[in-house]
Amino acid sequence: VNSDSNNAVTETPARLAEAQQAGDQSIVLLKNDTTTKGTKLLPLRVPHAGSFKVAVIGFYANPPTMYLGGYASTQGPAGIAKEVNGYQGLKTAIQGIDPQAQVDWLPGVTGTGLDTVDQASVAAAANYDAVIVYAGTDQTTGTEGVDRSSLALPGAQASLISQVAAANPNTIAYLETMGEVDVTGFAQNVPALLWSSYNGQRKGASLADVVLGTANPSGKLPFSWYADVNQLPPTTSYDIRPTATTPGRTYMYFTGAQSYPFGYGGSYTTFRYSDLRVDGAHPDANDTIHVSAEVTNTGPVAGDDVAQIYVTTPNAPAALQRPIKRLEAFQKIALRPHQTKHVDFTIKIPNLAFFNETTNTFQVDDGMYGIQLSSSAANSDIEQQQFVTVTGQLRPTPSVVTAQPVAPGDAAAHVAQRVMFPTGTTVDPQLTVSLSDESLFGYITAGASTPLPSGMTVHYRGNRPNVVSIDRNGVIHTVGSGVATVTATVEYHGRTAQGSFVVDVQ
Repeated sequence: VNSDSNNAVTETPARLAEAQQAGDQSIVLLKNDTTTKGTKLLPLRVPHAGSFKVAVIGFYANPPTMYLGGYASTQGPAGIAKEVNGYQGLKTAIQGIDPQAQVDWLPGVTGTGLDTVDQASVAAAANYDAVIVYAGTDQTTGTEGVDRSSLALPGAQASLISQVAAANPNTIAYLETMGEVDVTGFAQNVPALLWSSYNGQRKGASLADVVLGTANPSGKLPFSWYADVNQLPPTTSYDIRPTATTPGRTYMYFTGAQSYPFGYGGSYTTFRYSDLRVDGAHPDANDTIHVSAEVTNTGPVAGDDVAQIYVTTPNAPAALQRPIKRLEAFQKIALRPHQTKHVDFTIKIPNLAFFNETTNTFQVDDGMYGIQLSSSAANSDIEQQQFVTVTGQLRPTPSVVTAQPVAPGDAAAHVAQRVMFPTGTTVDPQLTVSLSDESLFGYITAGASTPLPSGMTVHYRGNRPNVVSIDRNGVIHTVGSGVATVTATVEYHGRTAQGSFVVDVQ
């Protein structure tokens, strides 16, 4: 138990280090332009001695209490003492490199809603070697029960970023928010931009790791970063496909302008993708295809990258409203400078099926499929692409087996299912078999059963033969008092599935 009485002993150094490492990998590098000095601002270069001044600006960099996100643990004083906020983490790390460095926190914004830019903070920013503006959201912006109505940063934080960047060209903006925010008003003004969601109790140490290059950012966006909330349909609309008035939702369907695409994230090094290979040009609807490629770190420092495989159906009729693309595989690779690694991916063609509402089954479209090796969902980030042609019908296999056992006469008495049976009776298991294509066979509802398909076999096994016996024809009989479990094994098209039910013989 983590409590103040035990001094939060469960928050061990190893667990805190793991939280920091997870935070390192969660931060996404959105932008890192070359400055007027001809170098990238990130990672920030701190001298080992001498005068060096860094300003950390923003309410969320040094708040009275650190917000960890919905459903995070409620920390007492002992746990809070082990937290590291943005300002603390940056100051400790910078002064760990240069003990003479000056690291100051400035509020940046004032007011209960952070609705006023603190002009003293903006004026002071001009006098620092580098500035880190820390902006964000918390539970006042949105919770499980309260949706955001805007993508804007709360209060005057967006204006703060622009004003500080105008005062000091060496400005890094870090956004710790519950999701994407509107960056159109300030992203072009800052040379470096980082993002994460609520990044844990060691978030400040993680931010320092990435800002100073101790950790090379490797996070990727888990969503499409919409440019404007007005691109989206009302929250009461669940249609994710484009319409005459909206561009849809998610990377699979969204056709509008984006600030950043799904899967996007930069690094302090560069990567090259090559030698994309697909092992079959004409797979059947039931096949598995294997994809491989080479990934090379072409830059000067070690880094991790996430190679992504997307699948497209470029020739699908528009009336079917198929996705633009679907992420089917990804792999994170750690690479030393100039190192190359071979990566392998597996794509199961049955996973590419769509549900047919007419037949109530999943079906794989015939036709051409694109296999894209990419660094994000954006078409501009496609590194290499190959095509395969899929034909054939899905060969459904058993997926789920359930039972609603009854005794003779139960149907007439409107008994749908029972557990208790008398001795010396026959048990009708009323099996329902769901196949991998979502088709159902056997007992569906009273008066609406469907025969098991030809070639499907069922075998029953009981765990207590003195309670339940099963004859050579698979008929289940109750023979003595007690409780037994009966397991049904269904085999079809070379695959099996099992389901069990209990028989209580009185």
